[in-house]
Amino acid sequence: MQKKLKIKKKKKMSNKNPKTYEEQLEILKKRNLKILDEKRAKKILSVENYYALINGYKEFFLKSSNPEVFQDNISFEDIFLLFDFDRELRMILLKYILIVERTIKTKISYYFSLKYSDDYLQINNFDVKNNNKNSKIPRLLHDMQKTIRKHSNELNTPINHYKRKYRRIPLWVLAEKLNFGTIAHFFNCLKTKDQNVIAHEIYTDYTEEYNYIGKSILNPTETSEILFFICDFRNKCAHDERTFSHRHKFASGSSPNPFIFKEENLSFNNNVFSLIMSLKIFLSKENFTKMTKEIDNLMDTLIIHLPNHHQKILKKMGIPKRWKNIIKK
Repeated sequence: MQKKLKIKKKKKMSNKNPKTYEEQLEILKKRNLKILDEKRAKKILSVENYYALINGYKEFFLKSSNPEVFQDNISFEDIFLLFDFDRELRMILLKYILIVERTIKTKISYYFSLKYSDDYLQINNFDVKNNNKNSKIPRLLHDMQKTIRKHSNELNTPINHYKRKYRRIPLWVLAEKLNFGTIAHFFNCLKTKDQNVIAHEIYTDYTEEYNYIGKSILNPTETSEILFFICDFRNKCAHDERTFSHRHKFASGSSPNPFIFKEENLSFNNNVFSLIMSLKIFLSKENFTKMTKEIDNLMDTLIIHLPNHHQKILKKMGIPKRWKNIIKK
């Protein structure tokens, strides 16, 4: 007997046709959202993506989601204020994440080069005996080779210069072109004894900067997890995605508990506050003070402009009530 052929039904096309700015505002009005200044609202929609702005931030102002209805007296401007607050927060965080990124690249390049010279493409210089790492090492080497190929033919660049003149590319030159994700994987794939050297250097810098005399240390596993954690937030900030309420998901399923959290009796909840405190491990006291002051000032503006919602927003960020006391230490 012949088998009957199964005919797949074509998926229905979306009936959501493009809407003009005026139509978009009318939809929002029908959902109980006030538009205080239509001209300004249209201008905002003309430069900001409706999906990113409305769909990205509306949940904090809804009375019900099905059907979608906004709380009474919520305006388009309220949503934009939260949207703008989040963007300003991203800009602050990214500025200091980039400082941390440079610090990590420098330390890894320095210690690896001292021990292994320029043999960063030699697989045996990584922790091949570790079953959790050996499958990731070939991918790391591939990413580095890909970066070298990409930039080797670019004129007037350090990689091109070193390859032509010395026929080798030092790690500290290559590291400048590696993204944070690759650097985090580089650290993760190192042998434990090499990770320990770098983690100890980071920890020593911290104790000197903050006059820390606690008994806890920074171990390689925690350091690696924190780097991936920071990297995740870096990508959120760099791609202009919602950040204030973001929570990182660790591959292991559990969060680290580094010394800085233990000493302050804080929980690592994978949120913005956890990021701020994680950055402290790598930042100078001067830069940490600058960062927290900028964030503190930004949160003060939030309290002024969204007085009925700021507590819920700060809670999403994980900001504790004793925030000001914590950042002063």
